[in-house]
Amino acid sequence: MGFDLRPTCAKCAVVLDISNMRTVDGKQICRSCFEDSPEQNIASPRSEPNLNFNELFPPRTYQCLSCDFVFQRKITANVTRCPYCAKQTVEPQEKDTLPLLFN
Repeated sequence: MGFDLRPTCAKCAVVLDISNMRTVDGKQICRSCFEDSPEQNIASPRSEPNLNFNELFPPRTYQCLSCDFVFQRKITANVTRCPYCAKQTVEPQEKDTLPLLFN
């Protein structure tokens, strides 16, 4: 004569398997009791923060010293040539003055 060592639901006493087991307040309950309980918000997945690449890494403004062309690229981009005249006379500007040029 053996004992049944499988866990049972703390609310409805049904025998639990691993895929049907949830833990709330240190007690194992079945999935249907978990979905009916108000504590289900504890185990709900956290929402990921909405991170925008442009907010984390704002674009950098560059100016060509040969043709005075002003443009922006991602801060992670390796800018060596002017996209307008293709010369290697590009320098990053200290402040983003691109919006001031169009006002």
